[in-house]
Amino acid sequence: MKPITHEEIQESVDLVHNMSESETRKFMKRMSKEQPYIQIYVAAICERGEFDDDNDADAFANLASIIWHAMCKAVGGGLAKVKSQEIDKSEAKMMKLYEYAEGKAESEWPDMVSAWMEGFNQRPLLEFLLQSLMSPENPYQVTPDGSGLIFTYLKVIIDCLDNAAIHRSL
Repeated sequence: MKPITHEEIQESVDLVHNMSESETRKFMKRMSKEQPYIQIYVAAICERGEFDDDNDADAFANLASIIWHAMCKAVGGGLAKVKSQEIDKSEAKMMKLYEYAEGKAESEWPDMVSAWMEGFNQRPLLEFLLQSLMSPENPYQVTPDGSGLIFTYLKVIIDCLDNAAIHRSL
């Protein structure tokens, strides 16, 4: 899948943030129909109690919606359905990356993240997430611990949807 542009991301942000309650319900129903396992994953994470603040869970769900919409829009329609095994596999890869990072000095992390992002297909989405979660303005009002969890889980979703876009085109 081609990388999603910053403009496409902003269009999705604007759309998701400006929906009425009725439009939000329709949007979520569509997302649930097209990507049921992604919706289950988002709901399960929000319900697991991993976030210390309800606002972190809300931000996670909101950002997941933005990502899904942006990726669908970029391919001009729906994506192949992500299976639960794909989510598990992607999450396991992320955990291995974190295990590797834990063994490194914190001073090495910026270089590791930079190298990791360099070849990542959806780099604009990761940049959007980093800006949204870690900027001084903190537009989503997330806690410091919440921002790391949100980034991790959204990276899993991005990987799965990016792979789904590739399968759609085959």
